[in-house]
Amino acid sequence: MGKKKNCFTLIELLVIIAIISILSAILLPSLSKARETAKSSSCRNNLRQCGIAMGNYAGDNAGFIALNSFLGTSGSSRSWLEYLIGSKNSAAGYSTKTSDYLPNRNVAVCPSEAPYKWTGSKSYTYGGRMSIETGNPGNIRPPEYTGGACFVLTGKLANSSNYYMAGDSYRESDETQLYTFYSYQAGATDRAYPHMRHQNKALFLFGDMHVEACGKEKLKDISFTGAYDQTKTAIAL
Repeated sequence: MGKKKNCFTLIELLVIIAIISILSAILLPSLSKARETAKSSSCRNNLRQCGIAMGNYAGDNAGFIALNSFLGTSGSSRSWLEYLIGSKNSAAGYSTKTSDYLPNRNVAVCPSEAPYKWTGSKSYTYGGRMSIETGNPGNIRPPEYTGGACFVLTGKLANSSNYYMAGDSYRESDETQLYTFYSYQAGATDRAYPHMRHQNKALFLFGDMHVEACGKEKLKDISFTGAYDQTKTAIAL
């Protein structure tokens, strides 16, 4: 008698394939969610590290934190990161030290959005605040910054727990995060809004140095008029 061959029938193979497909459908969303949770946790830690760097900068500069600024002429913009890494100084009296307060540049970039890590460019990082809050004694814009600027005097900053410093950003035209926030005409793709990429929330660092996940209502509360949802669709707030 010949030996009996151990092999799968076509029906058995189809059953196995179906089982694998079902298990994949069940497990893949969970794995994807776990990866995003890990990235969200990393993003929180990054923003906390940025907050520590800002605090150290303020300690060396009479309590001032220099965020984004623009003198009004081409090439005169300065990002919050440039101040922290010592490559640019702000107006006299607002910043004098040029130490490197953030030697690990990767913490300036959200790991959940392009470019995912530091590329050597100041442009593709978390978005830093540019707009001042009228009436807030800790919010200063020197007159020479005609194109816009935001300097924070930590000792006089009112409502610091609700005053955003930096957070998750996205510019549609570049398909990447951007170092500041702004909006032009309605419907334009050249705008930089908060991006709710972490389970439909955007992570932000605030003036008291806490990090918070912000949904639509919170973003509206801190004066944003638009945002990108998790699918990168622009929405009004």
